Amino acid sequence: MLKISEDEYLTIKSSVRDKLVVKGSVFLTEASPIQTQKQAEQKIKEVRKKHFSATHNCYAYVLGKGKGKEKVRMHQEICKSSDAGEPRGTAGKQILRAIQTKNLSYVLVVVTRYFGGIKLGTSGLSKAYKESALNALNKCELMKKILKIKISFSFPVNFYGNISKAISRFDCQIINTDFQDEVKLQIQIRKSLVEELKKTLVDSTEGKIKFF
Repeated sequence: MLKISEDEYLTIKSSVRDKLVVKGSVFLTEASPIQTQKQAEQKIKEVRKKHFSATHNCYAYVLGKGKGKEKVRMHQEICKSSDAGEPRGTAGKQILRAIQTKNLSYVLVVVTRYFGGIKLGTSGLSKAYKESALNALNKCELMKKILKIKISFSFPVNFYGNISKAISRFDCQIINTDFQDEVKLQIQIRKSLVEELKKTLVDSTEGKIKFF
């Protein structure tokens, strides 16, 4: 398994599909990389539309990487799952466990079931859904990504040169710049460097900086 640091996360490179047949029931699984809840929900709708005649379209997804000590909203972990009509706990939670077993984030897994006429029971269903999810995830190419966050701040315009030099040292991406009475900047930076950058910015402006 790939080693990841505190401000990195493991995800999948591209969408992968898999098929599992258990006692006549067909489980079609699609694992997809996602970035937002909106994107996840849209993908779920697409699968439901594609497999409108299926017995169940169950899913789970994970966004973010835990809450941690620093509460950065865009990276707080969000986990959501749905049994989509299957007995409670037999589908969505099993898919979610498969994602968590692989230590993945920003991933959606949808398992579509076409009933084959033979009931599998709760234990059989739980095993089938988790196995379906794991089979698909095992086929995925994994990749590490860096957790980056956005920070916004303002400062007197005469410190612009100092600020530019400071942020260039931290490999920041400038998202937005607004020149008015003061300069307002929004930048994106690796999560683990935030506190060090803020200290540097305070020193570069003699404390005349506001973060918001």
